[in-house]
Amino acid sequence: MADKYGSLYDHIVSYQITAICKEPLHIGGNDDRAGGILIHPVKNVPFIQATGLAGAMRDYLADEPGLQNQLFGSSADGTDTGSKVRISDAFFAGNVVDTELRPRVKINRETGTCQTVQTKGGQNWSGQKFEMESVAAGSEFTFKMYLYERNHEHEATIERILGALQAGNIQIGGQKSNGCGYVEFKELMKTDYDMTREKDRKLWRDESKEGQSILEELKGRVSTLDHRIHFELKGKVDSEILVKSIDVRDYNEESADAEQMRRADGELLIPATSIKGVLRSQMEKIAKLRQLPVSDIEAVFGKNAEKEEKGFLGCIHFFDAMLEKGGERPPQKRIHIDKFTGGVMYGGLFSETPAYGELTIRVDLEEENKKAAGLLLMALRDVGLGILPLGSGSSIGRGYIDGSELLIKEGTEVIAKINLKSRQIEQGADLIIEYVKAV
Repeated sequence: MADKYGSLYDHIVSYQITAICKEPLHIGGNDDRAGGILIHPVKNVPFIQATGLAGAMRDYLADEPGLQNQLFGSSADGTDTGSKVRISDAFFAGNVVDTELRPRVKINRETGTCQTVQTKGGQNWSGQKFEMESVAAGSEFTFKMYLYERNHEHEATIERILGALQAGNIQIGGQKSNGCGYVEFKELMKTDYDMTREKDRKLWRDESKEGQSILEELKGRVSTLDHRIHFELKGKVDSEILVKSIDVRDYNEESADAEQMRRADGELLIPATSIKGVLRSQMEKIAKLRQLPVSDIEAVFGKNAEKEEKGFLGCIHFFDAMLEKGGERPPQKRIHIDKFTGGVMYGGLFSETPAYGELTIRVDLEEENKKAAGLLLMALRDVGLGILPLGSGSSIGRGYIDGSELLIKEGTEVIAKINLKSRQIEQGADLIIEYVKAV
């Protein structure tokens, strides 16, 4: 049939995918809420647009433009070649989708304080505190993907892309440097419809042909796809820590005024944004001390677009650090002091519930950048040795970490290890020296 009529394809391969959010997922909203998430205009629930999924997959083939255009189409030369791939919108399971709302601020890199921006055409200045909404980690969603092809020429590429999504080489949505958008597959069913056969054409009409799972086969390829450099700082909170959440759970007269941030499922965490802010500040200080150019930091963290310059993404990714084997301290009462009178400010009594526990701080570099790795390694060392605090209240002893070990991994393989208790390099001394010398 295909040869006789010159059909553009003789096979339709269907992939039915169920995925789980390993980390929070932020898909930019379509209303006036700053930091809000995308809501379906008819179903009124969060969802992932097909264009977002297709864009992330297409971008993965950026270094293979010919293959990219063959699969996803191109109109660069004025002729639309059309796409061989069709993707559906992704919808989350259940009637209620758990979301998280986290506080954020924009920092002025020159002053180190919360950035303010003058309102266009006026004399007012706007603050840069805002909230960022995300679909919670652990949320499950489903979507379908179809490949229209001849002679099975592109199946291997599509499954390589799906493997990259499983391996974490592709992220969905925004806030990628803050660890958002990583997913893993729960189910992956593949169905091949041979359109040269009448039976398959009839089955295609209702998509009723039985497929087969290729999930285990895909998982077997993941280790060969992950080429990122992973940094892991393991330890525990030395005393207590407090990264304030937006609100207080179960508010009543006895509730504290501020408590440690939690995930949607109630687990205590230190958000990736807090870790990113502290480590970036320390890396900038080290770079300045070593008289490194600002461009070295921008190459790591990216740069916003300016009037005559294009912006670009960085190569570093941070993750939430969960507080395990711990909990919250009892509410602690504190007071605000009037700096002028030295007395207690009126209405200045407040209470807080800091937290404690074990944690692992994770940071990824997309590829080996020795200078970036050296800066990051020294900043993580400062956190692990209790030199650099996280969160608020460092003046009263909060936020300091008692680190146990600092690991560097390539994929899943440990390539360097520092014992922070004995302050000795136990593995990969040559690599660590190479990173530090690059700074």
